[in-house]
Amino acid sequence: MKRPIRPWGRAAHCARLAVVIVAIGFCAFQSAAFQCQAQSAEIKHIVIIVQESRSFDTMFGQLPGANGATTGDYLGQTVSLKQAPLSSDPLPDNYSVTKGIIDGGLDDFYYGNGNPEKSAYIQFSRSELPNYWEYAQNFAVADNFFASTYGASFANHLYLVAAQSGNAIGNPDSSVAWGCDSPAGTTVLLANGQKVFPCFTIPTLPGELNPAGITWQYYAAPKGQAGYIWSALDAIKGIRESSQWTTNVLPVNQFVANALSGTLANVVWVTPPQVDSDSPPANVCAGENWAVQMINAIMESPEWPSTAIFLTWSDYGGYYDHVAPPTVDSFGLSLRVPTLIISPYVKAGLVEHQQTEFSSLLASVEHQYGLPPLTARDAAANDLWDAFDFNQQALSPLILSAQKCSSSR
Repeated sequence: MKRPIRPWGRAAHCARLAVVIVAIGFCAFQSAAFQCQAQSAEIKHIVIIVQESRSFDTMFGQLPGANGATTGDYLGQTVSLKQAPLSSDPLPDNYSVTKGIIDGGLDDFYYGNGNPEKSAYIQFSRSELPNYWEYAQNFAVADNFFASTYGASFANHLYLVAAQSGNAIGNPDSSVAWGCDSPAGTTVLLANGQKVFPCFTIPTLPGELNPAGITWQYYAAPKGQAGYIWSALDAIKGIRESSQWTTNVLPVNQFVANALSGTLANVVWVTPPQVDSDSPPANVCAGENWAVQMINAIMESPEWPSTAIFLTWSDYGGYYDHVAPPTVDSFGLSLRVPTLIISPYVKAGLVEHQQTEFSSLLASVEHQYGLPPLTARDAAANDLWDAFDFNQQALSPLILSAQKCSSSR
């Protein structure tokens, strides 16, 4: 598969990295296109933390320097984005709803008669999400980062491990498992209108890491616990039915101990229990506290000096965002989601404006380790290494305290 030359400065990126190369990467000639790849000596661990169901404008629309909005369009009228409740009702965000919102010009999100508990036209301020904002302003935030597909959470979680969804465009019709462990009769809708059992045989990044000798772990709620639906590798037959399901797919409650003991793999995914997700009706304060606990554990570990953390949200959740997503293929891109970039080598206070998506996280791993792309998506995606400066003095850990949560304001 061709990996095209990208116009956003790969050559400059490789030149900057060259001063810190241990085993310098290579500029490979691939089907008439040169592509430079490099390995940074500093980064030995890449941790992808995945929260749920929020748009960029909902979380960071008020962030200084970012492309945010405090008003939105609703059926031709300008409306203010009201103060978001910490816990709100789930909103429609399936494939057809999302396509309709985008094709309709981003002015027909669900309004709920203006009730903030039911409306897409809401946003948080810094006082409600102080720790997420601390990360954004002390490390980096991407304000042009899109969910990969119009489909809801299941499809986007597959993009986070495979740069594709196996053509799935919705969520499986099960509340207990979204993969090979789903109850008999469970189906998920594909783009061609077929409904199939949600257990796929598509290539994945973990499968690409294995033969390269690069270690990986996937932390998620275990079977039987709310949040197991986001254990995306349950939907990958080759992993679910192999020994890696027990050696590499681990209960999320083990992550903190493993991080503190310095036993994280080279590439790690972390998804929350449902109660600690930002997915409505879960309390966003609890979700922020969970993310802080995960990040504190990394920062307090011996692996902080060699780690890059990407904290993202699996889909926009039905919430308003004012930026029309570009179309890259028939599956997306979908609306923007927040993404925080945290590392000792991140350019502090940076707002990263280049176009990125979930496949960019895979591209970041592939470019770090000199691996080939899985699909056309990660082959063409911008990676996130532009947000790093490996010549700067390493940033110190930022240990944050949990917030006191309540259901009311």
